[in-house]
Amino acid sequence: MADGEVDRGSRVAQLIAGTAVLLVVGGMIAIPMGYIVELSAVTCASPEERLVCDPSTRRLVALLPMLALGAGLVLVAAGGAVAARRGRSTAPWQCAAWIMLAAGALIAWSVATA
Repeated sequence: MADGEVDRGSRVAQLIAGTAVLLVVGGMIAIPMGYIVELSAVTCASPEERLVCDPSTRRLVALLPMLALGAGLVLVAAGGAVAARRGRSTAPWQCAAWIMLAAGALIAWSVATA
């Protein structure tokens, strides 16, 4: 192995560690976001008042961060596994999963507060 080269075993370990962090920290972000969306609809007088006041929209928006987390986990597992098998860094796949989670949380937050 040449200098600067990393073996596949350490790439797999990087993938597993990154995915575990995404699962734990992402869950700590996504789960409370669902409750925040539900609580933002408490003040609704009618379903037409705000977008989040409609029950079906509220359920979808409450689940959006968890769905984004799940899609991010699938993305990092599939893409990261291919990258690790080829001996490449899994960091771009982990960043894409974090961006997906952030986008889901931001969309849920914007609908809940609009």
